[in-house]
Amino acid sequence: MSVREVLEAPADRVWACLRDFGDLSAWAPKSKLLSMEGEGVGAVRRVDTSGSLFVERCIAHDDERRRFGYTVLRSPLPFRNYVAHVAVTELAPGRSAIEWSCEFETDLDDADELKATVERVYRDGFIASLRKTLGS
Repeated sequence: MSVREVLEAPADRVWACLRDFGDLSAWAPKSKLLSMEGEGVGAVRRVDTSGSLFVERCIAHDDERRRFGYTVLRSPLPFRNYVAHVAVTELAPGRSAIEWSCEFETDLDDADELKATVERVYRDGFIASLRKTLGS
């Protein structure tokens, strides 16, 4: 599953909002970082999202290519082996694209509903908040 959106902001500016694995303020302002262990690849963050705990580990980070990846170690959602990747690319001066993608497994009969929920979180939550932060 993947969500790709165009942003009216330079890629370096977008990446500056995303690159710190411990700083969610630009794209998940309602979430609260409870703790951060380590930095870079291998770092683990504990995040409270409206009373729900998510524990995530950074599995990839590339400043040059403006990309990072993470896996969800603990979540209230009914998935497992959740791996996500975020990439920012320059389209033109002052214009970029963000792609937020993931793969996961679930035992739900209706996996499409869970995929749609995750897609809404990416598009209407994370990327919409990022747009507000960027003023675009």
